[in-house]
Amino acid sequence: MKQPDSVKDIAKNAGPAPGPYSAAGSDPAAPLPFDDPALDPPIPELSDEAKAKYAVLDQTIAVNIERPKTKEEEEEFVESFLRGLEKLFSFDDNWTFLQPFEMSMEHCAKCQSCSESCHIYEESGRNELYRPIYRSEILRRIYFKYVKKASPKIHGDIDLNWETVARLIELAYRCNLCRRCAQTCPIGVDNALLSREIRKIASQEMGIAPKELHADGSVLQLRVGSSTGMTPLVVKDNIEFIDEDTAERTGITIETPWDKEGADILLLHNAGEIMAWPENPGAFTTIFEAAGLSWTLSSDIAAYDAINYGVFYDDIQFARAAVVHAQAAKKLKVKKIVIGECGHAHKALTIIADRVLTGDLNIPRESCMVTLRDIIRSGRIKLDPSRNDFPVTLHDPCNMVRLMGIVSPQREIINAVVPEGRFREMAPHGVENFCCGGGSGFAIMSGHNFSDWRHHMTGRRKFRQVLEAFGDEPMDQEHPKYLCAPCSNCKGQLRDIIAYYDAWEKAGIYYGGLVELIVNAMADAKAGLHRLGVALIRISNFEFRISNFPHNHPGMGAFTGGAWHPLGKSLAEELQNARLLASITLQCAVLVFSCRPRDRFRYLINFKGLPSSSRNALLWHGHCSRRAGDEGSDSMLDRETWSWDTGKEAHQQPRRCAGSVRRCSRVGR
Repeated sequence: MKQPDSVKDIAKNAGPAPGPYSAAGSDPAAPLPFDDPALDPPIPELSDEAKAKYAVLDQTIAVNIERPKTKEEEEEFVESFLRGLEKLFSFDDNWTFLQPFEMSMEHCAKCQSCSESCHIYEESGRNELYRPIYRSEILRRIYFKYVKKASPKIHGDIDLNWETVARLIELAYRCNLCRRCAQTCPIGVDNALLSREIRKIASQEMGIAPKELHADGSVLQLRVGSSTGMTPLVVKDNIEFIDEDTAERTGITIETPWDKEGADILLLHNAGEIMAWPENPGAFTTIFEAAGLSWTLSSDIAAYDAINYGVFYDDIQFARAAVVHAQAAKKLKVKKIVIGECGHAHKALTIIADRVLTGDLNIPRESCMVTLRDIIRSGRIKLDPSRNDFPVTLHDPCNMVRLMGIVSPQREIINAVVPEGRFREMAPHGVENFCCGGGSGFAIMSGHNFSDWRHHMTGRRKFRQVLEAFGDEPMDQEHPKYLCAPCSNCKGQLRDIIAYYDAWEKAGIYYGGLVELIVNAMADAKAGLHRLGVALIRISNFEFRISNFPHNHPGMGAFTGGAWHPLGKSLAEELQNARLLASITLQCAVLVFSCRPRDRFRYLINFKGLPSSSRNALLWHGHCSRRAGDEGSDSMLDRETWSWDTGKEAHQQPRRCAGSVRRCSRVGR
């Protein structure tokens, strides 16, 4: 199909505007052993049902915009978008972003400098649809023709129908909002801001937003306490377990403080770390306690989860989360908020929140990169860099580095905890670095075939950067390499793309945060916290999670693809039905289990009936109840499906579930 030669093509009713993707004109192939594009996993076709039900822009769907059923619905769809667009130019409605928005709308020179900086445009084979100014030009033409009633001869013509609007909204979700194009532009036009404002119209005026960001993201966080679904009770239970497990690994006893009034620091974690990478909050506690800091976590609703997905798509949701975070700090009378390893939380609570947090809510906020650097400089913890004697490269999160200019602290830390000559920079790096490909919410969006599109279009440039950084190392498992990514969102994307391209199996590439490297180098900790620098990181490569059951529900289930799948008669059969075994390299399940009273149990579980390469043992932790008169069977696990070795506590079985996450390790390394 012919590539569009004009933005007018976006309005055509004949079909989606773009043609098939082509590798022509794209950057060179990835280094060995990933140099053959023919071996790339293909992007699956959209289903006929999806094409019939939703507006289609290209080869994938991000937002699920249902097709209008009547002419009246089509007209209202367009009118609601125009109402929202007009509000973007109103000070009362858009005072937070009005000035930079107007400047970017009115001053583009169309020099195309931005295109060469866009990883998505380059990786698509320079598909015009993904050129940064393409969506911006559509928005400009709609505004000047249909809102300002200006002559199309001056500003360009465009036809407007519901498909124009629907495709433009989808197109706003083909941008990582990394702002590399804005940095490149000689006059500072911010195409990422325009994309974000299109998303804002869709959400605030039309009620359209990806489920992962809105219903399952910011709404869930503000209602329950976290986008992970963890309540205050559950998160405290998880942190208690993480403290115990970290202490067992390091030999350093720790206890995370909660709701400590008058502490110097309120630390905000991305709750995804607790769910998927528990070694990260465990490492923070180890470092802060060893350094003698006065600090605390908050158990107030949403105050123990630093995420703020509203920053990607909705001013109202953003402001609600930012105010909750500030109110928790005010309540505890802390001196400052320290933001953990989460890039978008840095952006939300510092640069953007400066516009809404005033008066007594304007509490000082600081990046953990600065806090950790100051600890290293102080000499309060003794370090042995030789424990991290493996190649290390550093990913620069866009929101932390390009937006905020935090470049040197993390490098100073790495140089203090890694032997000389073992750290190598990516090219380019710092503020010029490429996005991980998961920015603006992409890392948690996986409907239809979007995750495959993400790996090919948004993540592959970063993947090539990583391979190039380790280009002088043998590409095999016997020579492990560490990709340091001090951002939870980035880790999620890098985890996925490493699994997608089998980069551990083929090249020995691991990933993890910065604090894990610090703890691994602590002289007072047990040697070998990371085996070859990776033992803690390895556990976080999981394919599914058992999660979020009501307290009185005795069943089990798994979330995948945004859907709940009960687990019952035959676990292996149910897992197959839930499409959880697509990869034979099943590494780990994050098992969710919390029951009372708190009698500890630990099961070593092995899958039966799975491919031998997937039959990885899982170490499952939980709490169990042995209350007299408890209803239900002796076990919620099918004995024909599972085998286990429970040791001295074999009599204990799990009962009522409250939805607490339990970490699991791959054993038998």
